[in-house]
Amino acid sequence: MDIKCLSSEKAEKHEGQISLLGLESEMFPSITFCNVNPYKKSKIEMVPALKALMDVYELSASGSLSSGS
Repeated sequence: MDIKCLSSEKAEKHEGQISLLGLESEMFPSITFCNVNPYKKSKIEMVPALKALMDVYELSASGSLSSGS
């Protein structure tokens, strides 16, 4: 499966291509926060709604999230 992605940095578009090989299924979540993201985690944690989103993401990534949380 080939996935094409476009990213913008300083108003320039860069086309890239990612190939996924040998995956039976994708793990939750289908979105990620990457290291080239210009937003710092420390700044995200200052916004309550974004901090709550990151908390849920981290719990689900660690397998600690239960349906009652």
